[in-house]
Amino acid sequence: MMHPLLLNEDNIKTTKGFIFYYNILAQYYKMTNNIEQSYAYRLKLVNRLESIKNKSRKLLYNQIGAINNLIPQAIKLGKLDEAGQMIKGFRNIPSAYPKKLISDDVLIKIFCRSYLIELMLVIATHDTVRGLQIIEEIELTLPKYESKIPPFPLLHLYGKIAVYCFETANYEDTLSWVNKALNHKQIKKTSDIYYLCIVLNLITRFDLDQYQLLEHLCRSTKRNLQKIDRYDNTERELLSFINSYYKLTDKKQKADLIYDYCNKWKKPTEAGEINLSNWIVQKMPTKTKSLKKT
Repeated sequence: MMHPLLLNEDNIKTTKGFIFYYNILAQYYKMTNNIEQSYAYRLKLVNRLESIKNKSRKLLYNQIGAINNLIPQAIKLGKLDEAGQMIKGFRNIPSAYPKKLISDDVLIKIFCRSYLIELMLVIATHDTVRGLQIIEEIELTLPKYESKIPPFPLLHLYGKIAVYCFETANYEDTLSWVNKALNHKQIKKTSDIYYLCIVLNLITRFDLDQYQLLEHLCRSTKRNLQKIDRYDNTERELLSFINSYYKLTDKKQKADLIYDYCNKWKKPTEAGEINLSNWIVQKMPTKTKSLKKT
């Protein structure tokens, strides 16, 4: 960070230089967990790129990438209204620039990235009305682009929709999107999304009381997680809980098991994007919840 070009932005004379300067500082502050400063430099980059008239398609791609990096940080910082306005601006790009710049690739990038980010926003704001609208909009537009979207952003979109459906207890829809992802021929090449879908498939079927499937699913989940080297302590505990719970018939024993795991996962415990601490608390019987609060 002591390079002279990084000490003063007045030293920078070209657009390419500003892109490098703002990106490297934003990344540095992100790595040092200074999200406010990282956000400030990402915002500077977006503003600079938006101010350029007669931009090339390459600069438009840079602008799309910069917006894509900026809005999730706004959400993380609690700037939720700003994030919402940025998403609207993101979607307005095709109408704001000459048609010669707006290729199918540009439209696909904006479609995938803007909806991925807006799903993050509605999860943060608990806006279930807008969340349902988003799913309907995606389902309406996706057939137009689905065959053209590269595997990673497409699978990322499937996974994010599945997480949203799970967070809102739409378990049948969760399974529908999980299955779309797991049936994609490239799913095993995207290890984080594959991991997420494997775990979501298991716990969603558990939440649907599909107990007749759980013995087989626990075995296959363990096997698949081991294959991608993601079978660690959290995953062992999750499978142990499910394996134990569905075999119990006594309500008190079930409540005791849930309470034990609430204590075990008192510190935030996650499996990918799934917050297991929140998930297990939701399963506590009402009386046990009230006792725990006191």
